[in-house]
Amino acid sequence: MSDKTQNAGTKFQVPALEKGLDILEALAFATEPQSLTNLAHILGRSKNEIFRMIGYLEARGYIIKEERSGNYYLSLKLYELSHTHSPVEQLLKVANRPMQQLAHRLNQTCTLNVLHNNQVIMLAQALGPTRVRLSFDLGMPFTPIHSVSGRLLLAHLADDELVAILDISPDYQALNQADQDAFKTKLEEIIEKGFSAAMSEWYEGIEDISVLVGNPTAGIMAALTVPIFKPTQYPWDSNEILVALQQCAKTITEAVGLSI
Repeated sequence: MSDKTQNAGTKFQVPALEKGLDILEALAFATEPQSLTNLAHILGRSKNEIFRMIGYLEARGYIIKEERSGNYYLSLKLYELSHTHSPVEQLLKVANRPMQQLAHRLNQTCTLNVLHNNQVIMLAQALGPTRVRLSFDLGMPFTPIHSVSGRLLLAHLADDELVAILDISPDYQALNQADQDAFKTKLEEIIEKGFSAAMSEWYEGIEDISVLVGNPTAGIMAALTVPIFKPTQYPWDSNEILVALQQCAKTITEAVGLSI
């Protein structure tokens, strides 16, 4: 059981629900179907304690019992339930308020971007409160190769997904071998640093900083980005903006129920 789950358990005591969730989580992390004895051992409970709960979860269709071995494994019911609402819809729903707060805190516009059809799509933006500010057309695709948010998202893809995108990307294929190697090295550096930052390749005087929202393991991720627009009256600090971005990304990620 995670520390977060333990903390929740000490605040709200619901023994039956806790037992059921423990069983589901144990089966989710198991690499093969588990016997009643193994599950009891994993959970630190007796077989009698979990027998009735397992039977109930099986009756409700959340777990399946193998006919030959009698071992248990998760059904796809949780997967089905999780896909009744689009992950993008969920992100947009919970991201609006934290993004508005971030934009006002920094006096900067912030955006939320995702990969779609091998391009970066801007889903949402929160405008800074200053009289002069950056604004973008939502939904317009742009290349991930020459953008800070795009490189951040590419860096967190599985190897096969990354190769598939780079193989058909005209912007990547236009690079010579040395530049392609340098690009892949840049993606590795992004993973090591935990964020992506660079001067804009499209506009002078704009520095983009981007951090990940979501969890790549769960297949849900977006790039929370601040294109830093430097007014003469309001000096900015890149490190301060990075910390604020990371805090906002953490708030959004936790609001959709994902671990960081």
